[in-house]
Formats: sequence, structure tokens, C-alpha cells
Amino acid sequence: MKVYTHFFKINETERFRWRTLLHFGNSWDCIGSIVMKNPGSSTFTKEAPVSKPEVLEGLSRYRFKELNWYEFSIDPTMR
Repeated sequence: MKVYTHFFKINETERFRWRTLLHFGNSWDCIGSIVMKNPGSSTFTKEAPVSKPEVLEGLSRYRFKELNWYEFSIDPTMR
């Protein structure tokens, strides 16, 4: 499983992760949706926006604004 999300730095101590997408296997089809409020323990795998063209192509179907996607680690609530 891969984890992709939009990420915003609010100030030096607060950050906001939005629209977390869990990617299973090779398909980019949506198989479900959940709304949660959870501070989570997921962290960056790289603190740079996703740049692989094949990943950006798959993620492009889940955009309604031009926001960067970031790859994050898996936290216990995602299992």
C-alpha cells in the first residue's frame, strides 16, 4: 500500500494533512471512502511533492484543484 496526501504547513508547529488516498496494487479505481478526524502518526517518505509521471497520472483523477500530492508512511489506523 502507498499513501498519498495533500499537506499544508500552517505554522512552525502545526501541519494539516488533507485528502489522504490509500493506493493498493496497480489500480487507481476508488473502492471506498471514509471521513475521519484523526491527528495520525503518518509522516513524509520524502518532504517533496510527488514527481513520478505515472503516479501523478493516477492521482490526477482525484484532483479538483491544482494541489501537490506527497507520499506519506502508513500509520496504524490505515491498516
